[in-house]
Amino acid sequence: MAAAVKEEFYTKNQVILGVGQVANRFWFIRKGFAMEYSYKQKDKIPHRFWNDGEIMVNVSSFFKQVPSENYIEILEPSTLLAVNYGQVEELLHQFPETHMITRAIVEEYHSYAEKKALDLLTLSSEERYLQLQRTPHILQKASVEYIAAYLGVSRKTLSRIRAKRNHK
Repeated sequence: MAAAVKEEFYTKNQVILGVGQVANRFWFIRKGFAMEYSYKQKDKIPHRFWNDGEIMVNVSSFFKQVPSENYIEILEPSTLLAVNYGQVEELLHQFPETHMITRAIVEEYHSYAEKKALDLLTLSSEERYLQLQRTPHILQKASVEYIAAYLGVSRKTLSRIRAKRNHK
């Protein structure tokens, strides 16, 4: 399997998956930071961020081999380890126990998306910001514009929340 893993290097702002493309590989982020997003009018709406040590994949596109509805963009120079779809299929065929790994990945992504959707419906913008503080790498690495869009608030609202939090 080691021969199947390819080291890839990407520059800041490089889009590695676009709408309409089929995700033919998944990545382990050795070093870097990336974002999955879609567009609303002309604005990027982040759905997810990935950091060092995380598995990055567009789950629906990769596992179903259908065109992606989102983009994945590298937000800082990154070193990724990539495995392509054919190699994953071969692993699943040769080692049936690897189904547990792929299932865990899919379940984690599903839980993440479900929680994010529920949070947007039930939590205030300040409560969502407080939860985001549990993942400081996003606050440190993502632009204010991306953080605001990720939280579903305007930049002005995010500034007010930050100012209020800094005065406590």
